[in-house]
Amino acid sequence: MSIYNKVRRAVAKRIVNRKLPLNLSEAIVTFTFDDVPDSGMEEGMRILNTFGYKGTYYVALSFYDHNRTDGMQFNPKYLKQVVDGGGELACHTYNHIHFYQSGKAQIREDLDKNRQRMQECIEGLSFTNFSYPYGEQTITAKQAVKNRFKTARGVNSGINHGVIDLINLRAYQLGEQMRMQDVYNLIDEAIRLKGWLIFFTHDVENKPSIYGCTPAMLEGAAAYCKEKQVKVLTMDQAANAIGAR
Repeated sequence: MSIYNKVRRAVAKRIVNRKLPLNLSEAIVTFTFDDVPDSGMEEGMRILNTFGYKGTYYVALSFYDHNRTDGMQFNPKYLKQVVDGGGELACHTYNHIHFYQSGKAQIREDLDKNRQRMQECIEGLSFTNFSYPYGEQTITAKQAVKNRFKTARGVNSGINHGVIDLINLRAYQLGEQMRMQDVYNLIDEAIRLKGWLIFFTHDVENKPSIYGCTPAMLEGAAAYCKEKQVKVLTMDQAANAIGAR
């Protein structure tokens, strides 16, 4: 990321926000998936369901409308399976656009397109939560999502506790950069802080992309939550629990 865009993101965080004091009696953990390729949907649901958990799947529906050249598969059948299984579909823009290169009109048009396509796929379903493609945040982007969604999740590492920004929620990526013990430590720290720990990944495969994780890592994280009796909620369930509107 260029220094210019780093400055833009830092300024956006300071100028546009929705602050909320987080006062939890116990920790919350949320498992989220971005884009989301078939393995993220299929394996993500299978593993979480094993433990009685549900996840949040941030979809950019252009991936389902167009063939891709990177080998990733996006089958729309999983969209309904997520909803029917009690999981959450959330917004990740339609075209997975770069906010650093997008103006207000383009951002709003793209968000509207994703909402429209979602309602065409599953009648009556509306997105209530959002994640930033590439983690890119600008003043214009944050203004566009501020009153449209209950929450917006970024990619900056951290456990959400104390006073949080609902449109810049922190999260940790499950993937090759994370050891299993690191995951356990984060869950323990969330318990200590009585905070909201959000994990994100993309594909879930034995040989994942640089953005994904293995089934073993996701299963290990879910199993540790079960062992520690941590409350695991979707983004929307957690947002409702903390009073986000």
